[in-house]
Amino acid sequence: MIALVVWLLLLFSSLTEGIEKRWLKTLTAFHAPIKIVPTPKYYSSYYYQIDALSGESGYTTKTIYDKGQTQNRDPYLPGSDEALPKNFPKDDGKDPVKTALIELERMKKEVASLFFQEYELGGALLKLNLIRPGAFGGASQTTLSQLSYLASFSEENPYLSLLQTPEEKIEKPEHGYPILLAKNFRDHGVQVGDAGSLCYGSTTATAMQEQRVPVYVSGFYDPGVLNVGNKAILAPRDVVQTINASNRSYLIDQSLSNGIQVWFPNIEEVQKIKEKLLFVFEKAEIGEYWSISDYRDYDFAKDLLQQFESDKILFTFIGLVILVIACCNIVSLLLLLVNDKKREIGILQSMGASRMNIATIFGFAGIIMGVISCLIGTVAAWQTLQHIDELLSFLSFFQGHDLLNAAFYGASLPRTLSPSALRLVIIATPLVALCAGLVPAIRAARLQPAAVLRSG
Repeated sequence: MIALVVWLLLLFSSLTEGIEKRWLKTLTAFHAPIKIVPTPKYYSSYYYQIDALSGESGYTTKTIYDKGQTQNRDPYLPGSDEALPKNFPKDDGKDPVKTALIELERMKKEVASLFFQEYELGGALLKLNLIRPGAFGGASQTTLSQLSYLASFSEENPYLSLLQTPEEKIEKPEHGYPILLAKNFRDHGVQVGDAGSLCYGSTTATAMQEQRVPVYVSGFYDPGVLNVGNKAILAPRDVVQTINASNRSYLIDQSLSNGIQVWFPNIEEVQKIKEKLLFVFEKAEIGEYWSISDYRDYDFAKDLLQQFESDKILFTFIGLVILVIACCNIVSLLLLLVNDKKREIGILQSMGASRMNIATIFGFAGIIMGVISCLIGTVAAWQTLQHIDELLSFLSFFQGHDLLNAAFYGASLPRTLSPSALRLVIIATPLVALCAGLVPAIRAARLQPAAVLRSG
């Protein structure tokens, strides 16, 4: 019974933790473990607003990337630009963007494999020409149209490979920018190499005109279980900037449309790195311009992650309760053993064995039973995990459809034991077994040798 409880506890905890890590891997590959976004203070500052009144900036506010590339922090020229309004923000002399980028560069020296990039969000109408072989020779052409979000990405990002699904290599077309689509596009017939365009409106002096940017599908990415990624297109920064500069109507909340994403290999260090960034930004006196959040703060993922954590705590509690109940079998078994071995206990006591010695024997027996059950349950859980996919296929065959949805749980389930669950079982099982063995141990120690031998 104890081995069965250990097996079930390890199996469920390992699967839950493995699935959670897989979801987090996809989530953080797409959205990054940490995001740094401008605050309302940034957008209302002289540093940001001055570009709209400067001829050198084209009378247009700049993105974070543009701010990082510009050589002149203050493009305003009093002699040629119009006078500033009386209520215009005062210049505090700070450069929030370049200071933030400098601090992030310093962080790269402290955190191995840390990578950051500026991102920009926009929107456009995707039109793909799907040219396929015809049923009677020749070729047929259909058009797929999808209004989508645009998210900029850099091909230099080493974590992009964690997001992409394996695809065949294609020759790069002479014209067009590469884009990555969510894998659900592939499920609906889109293939690598399909070409098309991103359409957006551009305001001219007389009317709104449609503009097109040629693109081709270079691959697909896994958006995970969150629907927020299914309609997002990953496109080069130049494409997103061009579309946003021509048409702002697709942009969402200003504070979410532009920012800096930070990746690093070990997401368990997210709190440590976040606190470090908060500290260095405050020290550099730019903390009020930036809001730093990690994946646990993302609105679209917070509820899911909290539910996962609640489920793990609830099942662990239930598993421990069942383990305690299962260890009651040790009490019953050892009590029967005490009754059967009364004569032997009396002989040992008459030969000089103390009550503590007798109690230790039965307490040690309880521990041994707990350890052996723990080992049996652990080996059984490990073996089950090694053949979990075959077991699910067998159960799915009788059910008539997949037992678990691949969109949520992946093509295969995790096959490694959870270290945290294993530590819990190794510590809890012998302790609970020891406590269960104390009752018969105390009863055995209280036996009177004279009465036992006389009754025997």
